[in-house]
Amino acid sequence: MSFFSTPEPERTTLLMLGEGLYELGLDDAGGELREGFGGDAANAAVMAAMMGAPVQLIGRVGDDAVGRRLLAFWKARGVGSTYVTLESSRPTGIYVNRRGTDGHHRFDYHRSGSAGSAVNEADVERVPLDDVACVHFTGIGIAVSATSARACSTLAKRTRSAGGKISFALNMRPRLAPSLSVLRDAAAAADVVFASAEDAVLIYGTVEAAVDELAHTAQELVMTDGVHGATLYSQSGTLHHAPPAVDVVDAAGAGDALAGAYLAARVRGESEETALLEGVVASALSLPLVRLRGELPIQGRRPRRLCNDRRQDSMSVNWQGVLPAITTPFTADLEIDAARLREHCQRILAAGCVGVIPAARWARARRSPTTRRSRS
Repeated sequence: MSFFSTPEPERTTLLMLGEGLYELGLDDAGGELREGFGGDAANAAVMAAMMGAPVQLIGRVGDDAVGRRLLAFWKARGVGSTYVTLESSRPTGIYVNRRGTDGHHRFDYHRSGSAGSAVNEADVERVPLDDVACVHFTGIGIAVSATSARACSTLAKRTRSAGGKISFALNMRPRLAPSLSVLRDAAAAADVVFASAEDAVLIYGTVEAAVDELAHTAQELVMTDGVHGATLYSQSGTLHHAPPAVDVVDAAGAGDALAGAYLAARVRGESEETALLEGVVASALSLPLVRLRGELPIQGRRPRRLCNDRRQDSMSVNWQGVLPAITTPFTADLEIDAARLREHCQRILAAGCVGVIPAARWARARRSPTTRRSRS
């Protein structure tokens, strides 16, 4: 049973606190500007909503053109914005995602004095928590401003008093000069913690030190490590999932996608293993496109359809669109041909299908070794 389960079955909502940012993407080599929508907690909210969870976002955006674009984007992706305030005296934060001629991405933030950074305790105190299963906030939310930090603290205290669960993503950003002790305290107070290996080194010194410390306080710790996937540490033991093979163009926001998908699965009552799988798949599927963080939901496709637990009754799924069952190509050495499989899936999706049903869902594939099935 999920630790999100409570005596009140109506507790199903995920509540995310954080800033929304409007993104401009450009290439140093020239070309058209690209539009996107970011903010780490907002990214997680979008992915959670796309994975079927009821989600509400707490935050502020400017009462300006780009702020209204953000609101429209969230609405289109199923994120509730009841508790997002339109701020008439502050602009919406913007950041520029520059892709250099060397292929590397550089981010220039313009958020000083922004509406998102002005979120405060009053914004949190007005939100009812009766139906909230879990709240989620991040290290950026703590570091971006003093009022935002107090809002995060207030939300955590209110949630604990109301019987909900607390999720926290370290999301360490040195340029914001956060207090390491404050980040560690926030992580220690959370039920679920998301951390990258890079976060762990910056805050705790080593990944091992982070695991040792957080394993004593968090019920579930998800440690991500780029192309190596993610590892879950919990009372049930340790689980690891490697991601499917993708060509990484821009990894920004992948951790947010993982957090959103993971929390959505846990709130649905899925097992830790299923939640980790869905999180890793959602994270990986957000990478291969030349896109901005606003396209984390894989341009309208549903990652859950690609990693739905095979035990789920197919009659309970709202099947829409075309989802073909695909074969798995093998090399002459009987290893999965990841390049051909990836090309095959991309061709199917480009033709208008909303997803695919991989071979791991069929009886013959179940006879294959687990490591081979995970790559399919």
